[in-house]
Amino acid sequence: MATTITGTGITVDAVNTDDLNLANGSTPTAADLGLNVSGSLVNVQRNHFASYVAVTTTGSWVSAFEVTYTPQKIGNKILVKSDGMLDVDAGSSYTLGYAALYEGTASNVKTNHAVGITSNSSNSFRSTFVGSALETVTSLDAQTWGISVQIISSAYSSRLAPQVMSIIFMEYEG
Repeated sequence: MATTITGTGITVDAVNTDDLNLANGSTPTAADLGLNVSGSLVNVQRNHFASYVAVTTTGSWVSAFEVTYTPQKIGNKILVKSDGMLDVDAGSSYTLGYAALYEGTASNVKTNHAVGITSNSSNSFRSTFVGSALETVTSLDAQTWGISVQIISSAYSSRLAPQVMSIIFMEYEG
């Protein structure tokens, strides 16, 4: 129902927002109304993991933490940020390892970071990592993202132990 507002010689019909519908019956978005919404933050999802996952396999990416995110609109941009802390225990030798942000499977690495090299007798320490990826939404299907770890080389039965990790999704209007 329209409401008429009358003033100094000007008459304006104000439209009740309940009356706004597109031809297909759906409610219009800000972009449908001609407003520039490019770059606007649409959705934020934070996932946090605080536990212990020991990885002792050398040479393979192993998933330590995995979550899903469902995009809001095709064409939007999603900034995916990850961070965490790992315990590195290399016994009496050296260990080189990586932590990575991945999409889909643990080996589909988007960004990775060396997390530690050690070669002294007290070979246990903590290392932190951060990573990010910027993706364009091409499907509204749920996406699987995670953090994986890999021991690259070691002369000892080493372990990388992710303890605190988070993944944050920030979706922006395309």
